[in-house]
Amino acid sequence: MRYKKSLLLVGLVLASGIALAGAGSVSAVINKDIVINRNVGIAVSPMLNDRLTLDPGSTTEGRFRVRFPGVETTDVFAAISPYSAGTGTGYETGVFDKSSAFTKITDWTTLGLEDCTITKQEAGKIYFTMRSQEECYVTYKIAVPADAYGGSQHAAIFVQTIPDKDAKGTGAIINSYRIGYLIKNDVSGPGARAEGKVIETKIAGPILFTPPITSSALVKNTGTLDFDAEYKMTVKTFFRKKEVYSKDSKSLVMADTQRLLNGKWDKTPALGLFRVTVETTVLGETSTLTKTVLVIPISLIVAIIVAILLLILWIYVKASKGKRGKKQVAR
Repeated sequence: MRYKKSLLLVGLVLASGIALAGAGSVSAVINKDIVINRNVGIAVSPMLNDRLTLDPGSTTEGRFRVRFPGVETTDVFAAISPYSAGTGTGYETGVFDKSSAFTKITDWTTLGLEDCTITKQEAGKIYFTMRSQEECYVTYKIAVPADAYGGSQHAAIFVQTIPDKDAKGTGAIINSYRIGYLIKNDVSGPGARAEGKVIETKIAGPILFTPPITSSALVKNTGTLDFDAEYKMTVKTFFRKKEVYSKDSKSLVMADTQRLLNGKWDKTPALGLFRVTVETTVLGETSTLTKTVLVIPISLIVAIIVAILLLILWIYVKASKGKRGKKQVAR
């Protein structure tokens, strides 16, 4: 009887263990195609959402994949934060700690997780654990208030590794990896307004001592909706009017910001006379600037000046000799 009870107990323990193991592995997706890299913590794809136009009172959902190519099991968290272009005109670095009328979407967004298990959850933040070659999806749900103000909204969802607490105080270098997923959506309704203009267009010159030929246009978004500004730089030879360079580009200008658009002809020769044209199109209106640019090495200018001076000196000397000869004849 005791033997049968022991077998029953062992069976229950094994069954429980198998059930727990199964429950732990249901949410774990191991992708063997992920290349293990000891220097990279996490990766997300895609890194930007498909832009949507949302109506006040509507709800939308999205998700992005998180992959862990690291070696050791790591604690991770995902958090929603505001996103803006910052104060510069080049959009070099985004700002993720400053709220504005264009980052209200952070208050409308809740985070979730697929294929991994949330270990802890806070307002706008979720914690989970990832093993080597594991992947899962961070999900988000955006519930736009019925009284939402119209215009563009920007946010970022950051996924970041949490350093091992045991490594602190050991003198070891502790790395924490963070990568972001950008959300850019438009909200229709009152206040949604697309307005903008070209403030200033510049073309280097009219004399350039060193190539390349460069240009720029400063575009200002005076509305509440983001828009794309189109920028085209064309270079032609001055005499034959032959096109030697042309490039189109398109850049996002976020609401209530200014953005500097740039053009450059990398293969500008060291010597030449060109007609440069810049066309900047904002919301269907095109601003055009054309300029003649002479590219000439300063060493050539110096050589020309020296040659002119020598020519003047030669003419002066020759004229002086002529005057002396006439005086001698007159005597």
